[in-house]
Amino acid sequence: MKRNQTFSFWGFIIAALILVFFSVQNAQEVGFRFFIWKTYLPLSVLLIVAFLLGLIVGAVFLFRSNRSTRKENKRKEQEKLQKDKDAFKEEKKDNSISSNNFNEIE
Repeated sequence: MKRNQTFSFWGFIIAALILVFFSVQNAQEVGFRFFIWKTYLPLSVLLIVAFLLGLIVGAVFLFRSNRSTRKENKRKEQEKLQKDKDAFKEEKKDNSISSNNFNEIE
């Protein structure tokens, strides 16, 4: 295995062991009520689900933020390119006028 794959493999094994120990140590059941629905779940399951939901919500907000930032950067880049294009056209126009004046002098 390559070094990165080995590192990922052992990182996964360590994370899985931590999760197992966490689940065993927090196996007591707690009541969970959501509106009129009530159930009993092991504390570890409840905490893991809450953690995963937090990761998902955070990832969605991060994705939306990055997307809007990329759109804004793309818009600014397009504006800059348009300004450069206009400046180039103006410079080309000025150069053609100058060369016409030079030809008239000869």
